[in-house]
Amino acid sequence: MSDDVVIVGACLAGTSTALELRSHGFDGAITLVGEEPHAPYDRPPLSKQFLTGGWDEQRILLPGHDRLAELGIEFRPNTVAVGADLDGRAVTLHDGSELPFGDLVVATGVAPRRLPASGPVPLTLRSIADARRVAAELRPGRRVVVIGTGFMGTELAWAARAAGCEVAVVGVDPAPLSALGPEVGAVIGRALTGSEIALINAVGVTDIRVGARGEQEVLLDDGAVLRADVVVAAIGSRPQVDWLRGAGLDLSDGLGAMRDAVRRRASTGSVTSRAGGTPVSGAACASSTG
Repeated sequence: MSDDVVIVGACLAGTSTALELRSHGFDGAITLVGEEPHAPYDRPPLSKQFLTGGWDEQRILLPGHDRLAELGIEFRPNTVAVGADLDGRAVTLHDGSELPFGDLVVATGVAPRRLPASGPVPLTLRSIADARRVAAELRPGRRVVVIGTGFMGTELAWAARAAGCEVAVVGVDPAPLSALGPEVGAVIGRALTGSEIALINAVGVTDIRVGARGEQEVLLDDGAVLRADVVVAAIGSRPQVDWLRGAGLDLSDGLGAMRDAVRRRASTGSVTSRAGGTPVSGAACASSTG
């Protein structure tokens, strides 16, 4: 059996796994597969310093990204995993080639949930390319509607306001950041409205359509219509595990079910799960929001 470790996903969880394997003395082959063309980078600043122009791409690169080759870690950017054969121990790549592994680490993170709409598809934010698209739309005087009042939604709203846009943020929860409790929600709500951001709580979006003048119209479930030049959705995320659909794993509740299935199928060897620090034998998985 090959001792090679293949890590699919080249942001924080995947890159950290590769570096930690080396720091703990693993001397086998390590391949780090990343779907984007960039060196491994940290995602959280995308909706903050990177989006507002305070940081450039160099500032968000992960520590150790420049030592991968030196440590004998093969980094494959612009490479997409499209399938995995856990019994045959090989990952299928977008070009049809296969990458054999002894242990597999799944660190593909999450993808934005999409808002069903009959008209224009709202922008979302996950990657450097997404952040650049959103930033290009944030110009003084433009009307921006942000859908979602969680961390990402509120950060996007403030970034748009800082760019001089007229901003409305709408969410189904009774207050922004409601997961942190009503007190925090009230504080964040006052901060948003104090920044002249229109905050619309406890209302859902039913559709987005093109208005008579070419602007976007965001239809709310209370009958109201918000008109916008730019619409950005931040309504949560889902595990990015579609590429594993044919691997015989139960993905019904995301990576939790996948870890259980991997443990049942495992045979020998182990790597550390980035999700909880638990050794997982055989084909291992690591969840990451990055």
